[in-house]
Amino acid sequence: MTATETKKPLRQASWLDGRAMWLAIPVVGVLILTALRKLPQRPPSQALLDHTVLVPPETRSSPYVGSSVEARAALRQALEMKHAGKRTKAQRLFLHALHMEPDSPDILNEYGMFLEEEQEVLQADRLYTRALALAPCHHGALDNRVRTSTVVEGIDRQQLDSIDNKVKRLLSIPPGSFVLRRVARESYYQHVYHTVALEGNTLSLPEIRRILQTRRAVCGRSLSEQNEVLGIDAAMTFINATLAAHLGPVTPLDILEIHRRVLGPVDPAEAGRFRRGQVMQTSYGRKRNDIVLQKSKHYISKGTRIFIFFILEGDTFIHRTTHSP
Repeated sequence: MTATETKKPLRQASWLDGRAMWLAIPVVGVLILTALRKLPQRPPSQALLDHTVLVPPETRSSPYVGSSVEARAALRQALEMKHAGKRTKAQRLFLHALHMEPDSPDILNEYGMFLEEEQEVLQADRLYTRALALAPCHHGALDNRVRTSTVVEGIDRQQLDSIDNKVKRLLSIPPGSFVLRRVARESYYQHVYHTVALEGNTLSLPEIRRILQTRRAVCGRSLSEQNEVLGIDAAMTFINATLAAHLGPVTPLDILEIHRRVLGPVDPAEAGRFRRGQVMQTSYGRKRNDIVLQKSKHYISKGTRIFIFFILEGDTFIHRTTHSP
């Protein structure tokens, strides 16, 4: 009983000592921090000041001063080369500075002035616009943009007038003109040639012209490639006969009809329908086959209308000139 009674006080004392130690650690830390704050602060050494780049407060708050030291150095060297007459080196330095700091209005403005001296007014005006988008109060870019905007508007007006004159000349030609019909037919052959060439077709333009005119096979060439030409021709005929005659949205059924005519001579089993299985190509995973119809509707509603509009405009002209009496 005596040994047990002597052990209990020792165990309680040890536990009390440990709790007191943990409670004393924060107090000691506060005392050390207070003592360190009262110590005199030594000024930084001169060597440290010599190797430290101090940025003035007005420079930090400026919205159009580049933050890259290398870009600013390249800009200064480019200006020196520009004043020295070494314009090739100056352009390389301008491009290097713009690559290092693409969002610096100063670099954009100086490079725009350099390009303006090289008679590249359109590109210079684009750089001034970028500089003003980053810093609307940049005085140099504002002045330069006012000067180049008039020139750019004049260039745009000349190009638009040239396009209007060409359209008027084209519309003034009677539809029954033999020359116009021949040019339209040749443009149609070239359109088919470039379309199938995008998929790796090796047929030449004279061979495609012969296939479309005579409907006869070319000796020694792949039948699959010749069937691709016939499929594109059938799809273009379908567009001229149906989609070009009515106004309204393009539906997935229209796309499937075009697909059926394009792929029909090559692969009749898969033509005119969405795929029913999953396709894997190296490490790229395609969309699941059960969402192909949903994705196709989304693509048609967003982007296909513009594409079909331009295609229909050209095909309508070809249809009018090649099939008119």
